[in-house]
Amino acid sequence: MKQRLGLRAAGIFVLACLSIGCLPEDCAPPSLVVLDAFGEPPTEGFVLLTQSTGTSGGNLPLTWEVLGDTLHWDPVTGHVTATQAIPPNAWWSVHSPDPLDRDVWRNTRTEVETQDTVILAIKVPFHVTARLHRGVGATVSHYTLESSSLKDAPAVLETWDVTTGAVVSDGHLVANSFPATLKLLRHTSSPTSTRPVATTEVDFIGSTTAIHAHWSDLDFHKELP
Repeated sequence: MKQRLGLRAAGIFVLACLSIGCLPEDCAPPSLVVLDAFGEPPTEGFVLLTQSTGTSGGNLPLTWEVLGDTLHWDPVTGHVTATQAIPPNAWWSVHSPDPLDRDVWRNTRTEVETQDTVILAIKVPFHVTARLHRGVGATVSHYTLESSSLKDAPAVLETWDVTTGAVVSDGHLVANSFPATLKLLRHTSSPTSTRPVATTEVDFIGSTTAIHAHWSDLDFHKELP
């Protein structure tokens, strides 16, 4: 008798799921995993379920309506689960301070239906000094600073038109994974070519994560960090 009642209850559950358009394994509440660029959940932050309420006119950003209470991810896994029924076109709105600058809050939105993991980028400060005096071979036209990582395509951060003397540069690179790489490239003309001069990599080591590089590109002496 109990077995028949159990089978009947299971059948009712399956029919209920099918009637609302999902299979039993698909009826679980939507969830999200929030990770920092170094692969661990952020120590602070929260998630809101939001829904677009349209545009404000012209090219102004979309306006958003918050649905339900503030959600928090598991501090070990980064997993957060919705606690209510989710309407169509709902978005996760993830908020967390940058671990290298607690005054800067990161905010990213992603559609509930299209993504189940969010990686929050980190802005890594860098300080570079370089001695430049390349007179042998092709004429140097300029130098570029380039950043990259396993999840970040190479991106030019700065161009140096100065080709002789000392150069100092300060800035930030945006990392979606670690190690993050900063590279100095030399560009020449007649013939046209691009060659790496020096490279520095950095792993995430906490609040002191930064790149400090001292490079040279001289005729007879090249230093690597």
